[in-house]
Amino acid sequence: MIEKLKAKITSAKETRSRVLNNVDIKAPYFWLSTWFGSGLIIPASGTWGTLFSMPLVIALYLLGGASALIIGAIVVFLIGLWSAHQFEKHSKEHDSSMIVIDETSGILIAAATINGSALSFVLAFLLFRFFDALKPWPIKWLDRHVSGAFGVMIDDILAGIFTAAIIWGIYSYV
Repeated sequence: MIEKLKAKITSAKETRSRVLNNVDIKAPYFWLSTWFGSGLIIPASGTWGTLFSMPLVIALYLLGGASALIIGAIVVFLIGLWSAHQFEKHSKEHDSSMIVIDETSGILIAAATINGSALSFVLAFLLFRFFDALKPWPIKWLDRHVSGAFGVMIDDILAGIFTAAIIWGIYSYV
């Protein structure tokens, strides 16, 4: 198991090195698509991207609750479409693990039904990571069949919706 993890990390490092030679690391699309560099962390760049998105989740929640989170998710989604497209165009790689702005948009949606307690923020994070990593149907189908920047973004949007629905259900019946 340790050897598999080492091999996976080595492969990720080689891929990152190759991709980084093709992108402009000074360009705004690079820093936005990698959510300010968090997508460069190995392993589990999606988890790191989600974790680095949590300050935005907390700030938007405190500023305006669910409405601010949804507006933020839409804005980040639109920025993500542009930045992911630019990243893919320059790197020649679809859905690079370095692109984590999709996690940011997804976790903003996931947190839209929380109650503001510390536990609800943690629950949103854990459930979102569960759905994003496991990719149950139809998330997996979207991940495999939708190309381009929209394909990069849409599976995380659906993972966020699944998470928000479960949290809403929990807090509606507890």
